[in-house]
Amino acid sequence: MAFVLAVKPNGPWLITENGSWLVTSNEHGALPLSFHTAVWLLPLLERSRETVEAEVESLRTEDTPDFAQVVRVIIEMELTALAPYWVTLAVDWIRVEEVPLFEDLLIALQQHRHISQRARHQAKRLLKERRRATASTDPHPRTPPPA
Repeated sequence: MAFVLAVKPNGPWLITENGSWLVTSNEHGALPLSFHTAVWLLPLLERSRETVEAEVESLRTEDTPDFAQVVRVIIEMELTALAPYWVTLAVDWIRVEEVPLFEDLLIALQQHRHISQRARHQAKRLLKERRRATASTDPHPRTPPPA
């Protein structure tokens, strides 16, 4: 059985073929996952990431690639496009351990006033949590010089 995830009930759909992610719709057929086709996947952001990942896991076949690739493309595309509604949802999908993948985009996001304050603060919070997590695992923590 093939992997088919409905983004919305009547499409588009996220599918796999020969170990690659494709996005398919009635109008455009099947196209490889890219920034262009990731736009069709934005409605996935309206669901919780955990819900989508659970659905992906339940549909997984032996040749299903890593869903993290899809997540990365959707989030990076939206943090670049900066559509106010979608960017807020994209930031909510980012996990602290993924911050290094999106760090430059999260830093830049904080400067865009047309983006909601909530999204800008969430970006700031993610960056701060990542710095804190990195500092707590640093084997050579910085100590202040002796007085």
